Amino acid sequence: MTTYAWLPAYSVAVSDDQDKPLAALAFAPLQATRQRLAGLGLIFRSRPSGFALFARFIGGKDGVRQALIPGETLLSFAIRLVDVGFLEAFQPAPGRDTGPNLYLSNRTDASTVRVAGRLTRTASAGDGDICRIVPRRFAARADLTGVKPTNFALATAFAPPRALPDVAIDGGAGEASVQVDLSAAPERAFTLTASPPGDAPRLVVVEDGLAGQGAFGLLDLYLKRTAGRDPAGGRAFTAKFKPV
Repeated sequence: MTTYAWLPAYSVAVSDDQDKPLAALAFAPLQATRQRLAGLGLIFRSRPSGFALFARFIGGKDGVRQALIPGETLLSFAIRLVDVGFLEAFQPAPGRDTGPNLYLSNRTDASTVRVAGRLTRTASAGDGDICRIVPRRFAARADLTGVKPTNFALATAFAPPRALPDVAIDGGAGEASVQVDLSAAPERAFTLTASPPGDAPRLVVVEDGLAGQGAFGLLDLYLKRTAGRDPAGGRAFTAKFKPV
């Protein structure tokens, strides 16, 4: 008789840089991701310091997954801050210049996809993981108090970078609000750089369903089919944060 078991196929865990679990962030699948999970035969279950995605395995814990990933598939999760003390205790610190949101992903800067491992750009979260979550059309702030920039340079965030048309900055003293339209760009993550004076690029991530909704961050988890059996316990992803 064939046996079945629901087991973790993927997991996400949040910890400090010494692997101590942190119950500071809560995750919830976005609406489109809920539909994709159902189509993939995956069940979302929240955990105190992350979550797991369960799949049905034929033959129990030593068996094979019943429903396989058909190709590269994006699953997106809203991140909610459940412990405000986290912002004072751990790096990085979201701010007016860098952005108010956290962005986690298993897509690397080289555009490859990690099948397990870290969800941050370096070993622990840093300024490179801070972003602003925006809709496809949004307003960008330009500081005009010092050297006045003349345009925003736009490019895709992952390799190979693709430059988009510059956005002109018009304004007087103080600051200017500039309308940016990314509706013709299929990519998800972009860099926005005021030029001159060539400030550090700001990371913006497009997610219409989260922009302006008060979410602390966004997790993009890219799943892909891999050869062989799933590892015991599933494929584990981690987001580590270093104390201040």
